[in-house]
Amino acid sequence: MLAFDAVPAAEIPMDARPPAAHAAFVRAPWRWPTRRIAYFNAARANAGAVRKAVRAWNGSGTRLRFVRTSRRRARVVIRYWPSQACVPGGVTSTSFDQRSGRAVRAVVRISRPDPLNAACTHWALTLVTAHELGHALGLDHETRRCALMNPTLANISPQLCRPSLPPWQWRCRILERDDVRGAVRVYGGRAKRRGRAVCDLFKAPATPGSLTAAPDGTGALAVGFARPITPRPPPHVLAGPGSFIAAARTGACPATPAEADTGFESAWTVPDGAVQTTRLLPAAPGQVCVAVWARDGVGRLSPAPATTVVSVP
Repeated sequence: MLAFDAVPAAEIPMDARPPAAHAAFVRAPWRWPTRRIAYFNAARANAGAVRKAVRAWNGSGTRLRFVRTSRRRARVVIRYWPSQACVPGGVTSTSFDQRSGRAVRAVVRISRPDPLNAACTHWALTLVTAHELGHALGLDHETRRCALMNPTLANISPQLCRPSLPPWQWRCRILERDDVRGAVRVYGGRAKRRGRAVCDLFKAPATPGSLTAAPDGTGALAVGFARPITPRPPPHVLAGPGSFIAAARTGACPATPAEADTGFESAWTVPDGAVQTTRLLPAAPGQVCVAVWARDGVGRLSPAPATTVVSVP
């Protein structure tokens, strides 16, 4: 788990009044006097993450837009932390008029990318950048429900969002209902329909191909099938070499390995695209369905098994 904001005290000036609660979200004591907020991204290695974060806010339905401009004209500047190493989380410093609450300028600091550290991957930095832009807009931390403005990030997802995600997924929705509701309350607009909440970081293994099975004269079945191409996980995801599950059921095809009469799991002994052979003992004679799944190095099965039916005397 990491903190979204590495130095939370720097987000709000010490002499500012405490943030006030509005509905579920929490506001900071400033807002921008214009609905077009000029920004400049000096963290160039994070250009993709910054674009996604900006696109999320611009497409949320609120009546505001972040507009890219030059450093000289920018009101929001996105920079790196001084450190060359991965720094989990970000920080936003906002200057505003104490009397009117009008924001004048904001500086967002985020880490340099590090594909080996989950806290500094492209996906984590997308959420961190969008979170810090939320602070720049005038939203404070939300600690009561799922929101991008939760103070911490767990498994590339805001801490209070459920379910807790496995290591091969991230919270690709970026903005939650609470975040958009807060921005709409401050700047007007109407929340747009949100996309799917969770996305895979990399694809699940495909179904094995070219499955064949035949009695081998010893009471077992000689089984052969093509090993599918194994999607490569991002460097920060710890993954094993992958495996396959071969199973059989008399009278019907198993939808899951648990429904099989007999079966086993084994490591691959051939490279991607090559034909894997094995032997499988059916539980009983008759019309036997042989099913084979691929399992990747993080435990995901192929979406469907390869199946074939063979008559066993």
